[in-house]
Amino acid sequence: MEGPSEVVRAFSAALRARDFDAVEALCTREGWESGGESVGRLVRQARRRRWDFVPLAELVEGDARAAVCGLLSDSTTQRQYGRLWLHAIRDGEWRLEGVTKSDKASALFVSGVIPAIFAPERLPESPAAEAWAKSLLSDTTSQAKAPLVEEGLECLSHDVTGVLDLVAAYQIALLGRHAVGIGRRHGPDDLRQSVWFALEEDETQQLQVIGHAPSPNAALLMETPAG
Repeated sequence: MEGPSEVVRAFSAALRARDFDAVEALCTREGWESGGESVGRLVRQARRRRWDFVPLAELVEGDARAAVCGLLSDSTTQRQYGRLWLHAIRDGEWRLEGVTKSDKASALFVSGVIPAIFAPERLPESPAAEAWAKSLLSDTTSQAKAPLVEEGLECLSHDVTGVLDLVAAYQIALLGRHAVGIGRRHGPDDLRQSVWFALEEDETQQLQVIGHAPSPNAALLMETPAG
């Protein structure tokens, strides 16, 4: 097949025909076998729920990475479930690997900043964000009084028995973006809820809070507030 658009059209036709051997042949092994935001997980969901994928005319392509946008729909009722990007990589031939609903994630993938399957746990850890969180938890600074921090911690306020603790900290170094999770811990392996703070480096490389989100993915991809 010549390019990513042809691969996606073949994927769409094979999915519509429920020819899952043909669908698998259009995917990388990692994309087919992985969970998370992988094309394999999408296909497994589509198989159960009888989804179709209809490619749109939107294509963003680099030398060895491409993202093609399309619509998910119910094959029986034609009900649409929104836009989705398929991520393709070229290693000799073009093959599908990841998926995302985020325009920003697709742009970062094609630019080579993040992998086809975006999983924060595959990113480098962030010692700076971890130090920020530990400082917050030890209450040695006034940062807990910052409105965005108070607002984020309020998400954890209905659990009054768990202890506030660091979950993890990740970074996309090229963007100067960090995400750090704080949750309520009830035991070594019992973390029942968490909030993720989006941190951005300023001109002096100090971390500034720009918001909070329920997941590290959302925190890492959060748009920087205007002004």
